[in-house]
Amino acid sequence: MDRDLYITVIDMNWVCVARGFDPSLLGKNLTDSKDLDGKLFIKERIEVAKAKGSGWQDYKFTDPLTKDKELKALYFEKYGNIILGCGAYKPGN
Repeated sequence: MDRDLYITVIDMNWVCVARGFDPSLLGKNLTDSKDLDGKLFIKERIEVAKAKGSGWQDYKFTDPLTKDKELKALYFEKYGNIILGCGAYKPGN
């Protein structure tokens, strides 16, 4: 984590390879990960990465610094068998 930027890396098998804020997810399968609205955001990210190679994604998550439920915007790109992403919270949404 760098201020409000969050780095995340998952592989195409749904496994968390790197995560800027919560290292407890490293090595875990994120198949069933849902945002605060129940959206399967990892599934969506992998589908878009397979189809387009990159994209933007919005989903709701709890900001670990403020503990507020906020909209998060994440840009991601597929590189080989991994998806690299960088997200930031959009306070007030």
